Amino acid sequence: MDNTLESIERGLAIIDTLIKNDVMIWVSDGTIKYKAKEGTDQSRLDVLLKMLKAGKPGVIEILTQPEATRKTLQDRQRRLSTAFNDVVVLEEDLIRLSEIVKRRSNGK
Repeated sequence: MDNTLESIERGLAIIDTLIKNDVMIWVSDGTIKYKAKEGTDQSRLDVLLKMLKAGKPGVIEILTQPEATRKTLQDRQRRLSTAFNDVVVLEEDLIRLSEIVKRRSNGK
């Protein structure tokens, strides 16, 4: 599974767009199948299918391995949260250090 955020993001955007345009998709034997709502404009459907073809790997991953995709996103969120917390702590430490330096400079 290609767990890149770009692949997941693209796949989710494509799936969302298809749903909003009343196109149902599923995977069968490694192939994406679709069914469009009756009366769907063919030119619109052509554009949607080209988009689907361009993002096929991410869409297949999400549809066939939703739990792995969820875990990937959860892990990335956890790492982002940890990095954010580290930045906040670093910023607080820098502010304290700045105040100490300022007090020392004023005390001289």
